[in-house]
Formats: sequence, structure tokens, C-alpha cells
Amino acid sequence: MGVTHKLSQEVIDFIIARKKESPRIGVRKLADLVGEKFQIKISKSSVNNVLKEAHLSSSVGRRAQGTFKIPREKKEQLFVPQKKPEPPKKVDKSEQIKKELEKLNKPMSLMKDPAKPSAGSSAPAGQKPAAKVDEKLNDVKRQKLSWAGFVFLKAAQWEIFERSSLGQLLTPYIGKDQPDKISEACLYLRLLNIVSDEDIQDPADNAIWYFSGLPSDTTVSCVSEWTQKGEVSQKLLFEALRLQNEMKMGVRTFCAVLRDKTTVSFDATLTRLRTNTDKGSELPIDRAMGALSKRLVVNRQPLIFFFQDEAMFESPDLQRAVRCFDYGVDKHISQIKALDGQGRELAEFSIIPNKRRLFVVGLPSPTGKTLKEIRNAIKWAKKQKLSFPALKKAYYFSELKASEATTLFAGRDTAYRLFALWPEKGKRPGDFAEAPPAALVITNILRAKDTEIVSEFILRWPGLEPADHRGMESSLKESQNLSQQIVRDFSGLLDGFGRELQEYCLTHYGLKAFGANSQELAERVYRLPGTAVEDDRFLVVELEIGQEYPYIDQIQNTVKMFNERMIINSDDKRVFVRAKMA
Repeated sequence: MGVTHKLSQEVIDFIIARKKESPRIGVRKLADLVGEKFQIKISKSSVNNVLKEAHLSSSVGRRAQGTFKIPREKKEQLFVPQKKPEPPKKVDKSEQIKKELEKLNKPMSLMKDPAKPSAGSSAPAGQKPAAKVDEKLNDVKRQKLSWAGFVFLKAAQWEIFERSSLGQLLTPYIGKDQPDKISEACLYLRLLNIVSDEDIQDPADNAIWYFSGLPSDTTVSCVSEWTQKGEVSQKLLFEALRLQNEMKMGVRTFCAVLRDKTTVSFDATLTRLRTNTDKGSELPIDRAMGALSKRLVVNRQPLIFFFQDEAMFESPDLQRAVRCFDYGVDKHISQIKALDGQGRELAEFSIIPNKRRLFVVGLPSPTGKTLKEIRNAIKWAKKQKLSFPALKKAYYFSELKASEATTLFAGRDTAYRLFALWPEKGKRPGDFAEAPPAALVITNILRAKDTEIVSEFILRWPGLEPADHRGMESSLKESQNLSQQIVRDFSGLLDGFGRELQEYCLTHYGLKAFGANSQELAERVYRLPGTAVEDDRFLVVELEIGQEYPYIDQIQNTVKMFNERMIINSDDKRVFVRAKMA
């Protein structure tokens, strides 16, 4: 390249000064700095010559080999000697398979570890100390509620929709500030015919605000003002119609087709063999499919059955069902069909893993041959107490000998466990020596704790017997959908959804026994006072029933039906309802 200008002493001094200031600066950078300051073009070699004469530059080119060495002492500091990796150990596949089978044989628990007894506590002879499943509820403050019976309407919404589809639909009209809570509250206000704040006795105890998640000082006018915004568009009406149709879709039966072409039918809740046709056993399609996956297909949670009569243990349907849960080629489930109330196929599943499925089967109080076979085992078995503060109930149970369980499934080679259960009713442990158990429980879960198995069953069937579903068909005419009504405003749209929720309560929670219209149900059920308490696992609503209440038997059966459905709220908490006589 060469030099275009003879370097003046000023330029040379500048190069030397900058190099001394920054020893790591390169010749390229120095050439650029000279060009910027003196407006001349200078080559890198010229800059390097200046640095050489000033003894500020090393020789050009690569360093000679061997000129750089790290002292041995430094090497020892930098490089810590490391052990050679050991060769991988051979894994015993038989042990691995054994561990996997142990995992498979352990169900997901619905309870925490039972409380350990204190060091100084003692239990009567033949009885273990009581274990409490949910003792934290005793320490939580209770919320007083007017209209605590409103929980049935709210539960219908929890069952039908996993999220608030109505709030999402109405967000453009309500606004982005809590559209889910506001739309739900308006729906319930319309259904209960509440038009002003004067219709609410005490806003602080209002169950509508409580279950909708709104502050206790919320006013009726505040949450309902958006409903006055004019007529409903055709687009909104179409979307509302789609949602209403989804609310009506339900699964009544799961039909399992086995490899040998025989079938086993279950109800949608997977708690009964399909031996009856009560409409109340339907389940919204999303929840039914979730239960099918968790309990039958993948079986991450055990199937928990209850049979209403002792003869079911000798029925071909039960024997076939039990065989399809165990390993085996001939009875393996090859296909599952989901059917609606009219027997129409909603879905079909053909990829079913061939695996051992865990189950817990309950039978009401044994009599006759069954009781005779296990009477001696019950008499001498130790009794253990299990308390459930969420239910305000306690139970005694005994695990009987495995041989007694096998006799109930004659001809089966698989091992089972057998438990006898009694509800606590002011009896002493010794009184159970002769009294027949209220229920028997048989399971193929071999490695779980006895308290876990019994708790799984009791939380599913707190009454130790199924509710009475007879006559629970709704007497209401099929509710008209939005396409058959003249809907001109938002209030009319909400009324349509309210009717669907009420219809759901009538057919699934047994509310038909209290009346057939909104006014009767509001007076006899929804307006019942009570309390609510919740912790991180449970929400418990307690209805306060007066002595003069004319529907005591009906409300007790409704509570039993409600708890059987194992309802989970939007916070993933199990919801229990109980009736307390005032």
C-alpha cells in the first residue's frame, strides 16, 4: 500500500503516545486513529515501522515453536488429576421390572398420610389409634351463608364447564374486568328472581357473591348494568346456542368390548356396572372422557365400584369385569365405546393398553352365605378408627384374612384384600364383635396402606351405600333452546342458560323431589342457610335444616347423590355437602 504522506514528527509522536497508553492496541486501530485525527491515509506497515523504531512492537509472524511454556507448578494448580470413569454397571432387568410392577400396583392417593398418634396416646385393646384424613378443616374459619343451597346450581356449572365459557362469550359486552364472575352472578340473580339489593337480606352472607368470587359489598345493580345494553346480535345468539347444546351432551354408558367379543358396560362415572337406566348417571362429555382415561384406560387412579345387592358378586357381569382388569389375552379390553342416553355412539377408542387395572369393589351389609363365611374373621379382627372432619363422620374398619377375600371370588387365582366397614354411631369397639359390617370392600391393590384404600372408598361413598336414584327423571318438559325462543336482550339469553342448569340439578342431584319450577326450588332448597369452609383440598358446605323442615328425607338423599358424583370445583378442590339438623 505505501505511505501517501511523509510522516511528520507530530504523527509519529501521536502513534507512540497511543501505543504507550494502550499496549494492547493493534496497528490497524492505530492507522484508523491517525486517519481520523490528521486526515491522512497511512498503511499498517508504516505504523508498525514507527513502533519498531520505538521498540514498542514484537516481530511480525507466528511465535517460534517452544517459546511459550507453562511451568510444572502452574500446571499442577490448573489441572487437578481426575479419576477415570468407572464402567457402567449392568442393570438387572428383572429387578427393574419388579420395581415397575410395584409402581403399577400403587394407586394415586386421595388423602395425605394419616396422622401419627402422639407418644402418650393409647387405644383400647383390639383397636388401633384413629387416623384423621383432613384435620386442618377443624382450624379454618367458617363462612356464614344465606342461600347455601345455591351450591347445587354452582356445582352444575362446575360439572358442565371446566372453565367459564359464558364469561368468555360475553366479554365484549361486560368488559375485561372479571367477565367470568359477573356473568355467573347475573345468571344466578336471574334464576333466583333477584332484581335489586332489597331482595338480599345480608350481602355479607350472600352465597352468590361467595361462590362467584365477588366481594361481599357487591351490589345487584353493579353486576347487572351491562344487561341493559340493547338487543342481542345474531352472532352472539348462535354462539350461545352452541354452548347450550354442549351443556346437553352427556355420556351415560361406556361399553368395553373384550378380545373374546363379550362386553362389559359401565356407567359414565365408572362406579357401577350398567344394570340400570337412571338418567341421573349421565356425566358431561368432558368429565366422562377424563374419568375414562384416568380410571379405566391408563388406570392412574383405581376404579371404585359399589353394588347395591350381594348377588352382584356371583353375577357373570362382575366376574367378567374383574377378569378384564387382570392380565390376560382372552379378556383384554380391545375397544371402548362411549354412548349417550339414547344409546348413540359418541366416541370410540381402540388403542387400549393391555395392563393390570386396580379396582376397589364395595358391597352393602352382607347377609346369608357371605356373612356366615366371614363372621369368625370379623369377630377376631382388630378394629381401626378413621375420622373424616370434612364429613363430620368417623368409621371403623378391619382387614380380614386374604383367604376370606378369595372365597368371595370363587375360582380366581389372583390375590385380593378384604375389609369390613362400620360407621361410628356411638358404639364402643367391642360392640362390633357381633354386629354385621355396613359394607365389605374387596380390592386387588396389594401394596398400599390399609388406611389409604379405605379412605379412597369412603371419600367416594361416604354413606357406605349408593343413593336412591329411582324416580329422578325430570318432570319438566324438555327446555326450549334459544333457537325456539324469541330472545331480544341479554336477560333472555341468561334465562336460557339458567333453565339448563336447573334441569341438570333436577336430573343429577335429585331436586325433582322438591318441586318442578324455579320458585319452589328456590324456597325449598336454594335459600337454605348454612356455612362454608375450605382448605387446600376440600370445600365443605353445611346446610342448616330446621326441625320443621318437611323434606328431611329428600334433602339427605340429595346430599348423598351430590357427594357420590365426586364434584371438583374450579380450584381443584373436592366439594362435599352435608345436612345438619338445627
